Amino acid sequence: MSNLPSNGIPPEDVVLRPEGLTEEERLKVFSAYQTYLSTQHNNFMGYQTNQDLREQQVLSPFLKLHVNNIGDPFASGGFMLNSKQMEGAVLDYFAKLWHAKSPHNPDDGDSYWGYVLSMGSTEGNMYGLWQARDYLQGKTLYREPPATFAASARNTRRRGPTNVPLLYKSGCGRFRTKVGTEDSSRKPIAFFSEDTHYSITKICRVLELPTFYDVGTEKYSSECPLGDEWPQTVPSTEDGTIDIPSLLKLVEFFARKGHPPIVVFNMGSTFKCAYDPVEEAGTKLVEMLRKYGLDERRIEYEDGKFDIRTGYWIHVDAALGGPYVPLLHAAYEKKLYTGPEVPKFDFALPFVHSINTSGHKWPGVPWPCGLFMTKVKYQIKPPSDPAYISSPDTTFAGSRNGFSAIILWDFYARLSIEHLTNTVIAKEKLAGYAFQKLTELSKILGPKYGRPDDTDFLWVGRSPAAMTVRFRQPVKNLVSKYSLSCESINVDRDGTPYQQDYAHIYIMYHISEAMIDALLADFAKDGAFDPASSEIPIEIVEVQQGSEFDEDVSILRSALPMYSIIASHHSGQFRAAAASSSKGSSKVVVHHDNSRGF
Repeated sequence: MSNLPSNGIPPEDVVLRPEGLTEEERLKVFSAYQTYLSTQHNNFMGYQTNQDLREQQVLSPFLKLHVNNIGDPFASGGFMLNSKQMEGAVLDYFAKLWHAKSPHNPDDGDSYWGYVLSMGSTEGNMYGLWQARDYLQGKTLYREPPATFAASARNTRRRGPTNVPLLYKSGCGRFRTKVGTEDSSRKPIAFFSEDTHYSITKICRVLELPTFYDVGTEKYSSECPLGDEWPQTVPSTEDGTIDIPSLLKLVEFFARKGHPPIVVFNMGSTFKCAYDPVEEAGTKLVEMLRKYGLDERRIEYEDGKFDIRTGYWIHVDAALGGPYVPLLHAAYEKKLYTGPEVPKFDFALPFVHSINTSGHKWPGVPWPCGLFMTKVKYQIKPPSDPAYISSPDTTFAGSRNGFSAIILWDFYARLSIEHLTNTVIAKEKLAGYAFQKLTELSKILGPKYGRPDDTDFLWVGRSPAAMTVRFRQPVKNLVSKYSLSCESINVDRDGTPYQQDYAHIYIMYHISEAMIDALLADFAKDGAFDPASSEIPIEIVEVQQGSEFDEDVSILRSALPMYSIIASHHSGQFRAAAASSSKGSSKVVVHHDNSRGF
């Protein structure tokens, strides 16, 4: 049974019948949907998508055509109804924005290559980690440096540490290591923080790419360098940035064993809009990896053929911050922007391998899309070369939406760098305004809810230069009215664990001061919050193995790192989360909550 929220449209009105619907019936549904979506649009504040799409009406004639950018963006192919010329211009724009060598030159390994995504940044993350996995496994590059084609085991001079295992490809296309060496050198391991987008976990599963947690718990259960138990993700700081000391310890543990790391950094994390310190973390990572011969190593990708590659891959998920963080950074250096400094993350840093961003977030496109970019020298040879499309099959998707490139081209053709810079500075200041006003409201709401001494009732928080402000989750009707994104965060209050339910707003192009004031007015009204349901005390109890909860220990995941929670369970009148098992019993966290499901 569907659990879709009520939009005022009777479900039976949208049912598709074999004979079709009458024109009157269809128009009735369209009218109802337009009313519903327009209402939601006017109050939309909780997700990072730009809803200001008014200038795109000039593009409506293109909707009468099927525009498909199938295949490589730099090869026209046989499908001539494409917008690849515009796509190339958009890619060149971002290459300059991200300090990549441009224009694209297939004969220059340091020049960029990329494409406009059909999905959002999940596709960019998928493609980046797929390339990373195959690159570190030693699969053949799309364009091997000319010198390597003639190289052989006899005449290739080894560079870098001599103890790095060499990989070679057998006739069946599988990889194995030289006899007597550890095969960990061809087994990359993924590292990402607890604030990383959920797509990374899903992608690792799809690619069968193990995370450090997977390998650590399976092979080194009692050897975690951070303590007794392996965390599922790299710990984050309170602001949501990756904790560099923890990252270095975790990566070094596996580097000692020869595993090449794949590290994912965030440039505008999903909930807190945190910007990982890519330059600082990457510099320290490479320096550490050099000790283990993983900064650079020689790979035998086919019998007798070698090339030199890095022994790591750094991917930056800049789904949100990719288009505007470089502008803020440049404005800060020119003293045009006086807020918190934002970090460098792009190809100006020599250790960055790939970046993706979303088109529907900051620029604004009516449907999900994005952009992926890497360097020519990192491209992996595609698994197929279909003559059918008359174009190299270098992208993840087959058919690709040509409208996305058209709309992105129009956005950047209309708006100058100066205009875009002024806009992002103004929006950063508006986020500061929202933070200030919510903080002021937070100080006076405590008494209204029977807490006269509570001056932080709303738990207002904002990471440095973030476009989002987080606060206590309001009641359900306000969550729906403003399309608020919500997330539970576990905190420790004087030794007592609590689950606090947060919501946040994102300051995108379409957000105005008037919209923020309207939200504040609703929050100031009686009944806007229900403290009993948004903060839940957690009790640690013991459950014997073999009990009804014990079965669920390996089924569901939770996020309470301070208590090493690894699973969750809901039954009857309370919620429970099972923690680390030991012989004879498991610790269980019980949330005393009679009103909500888990």
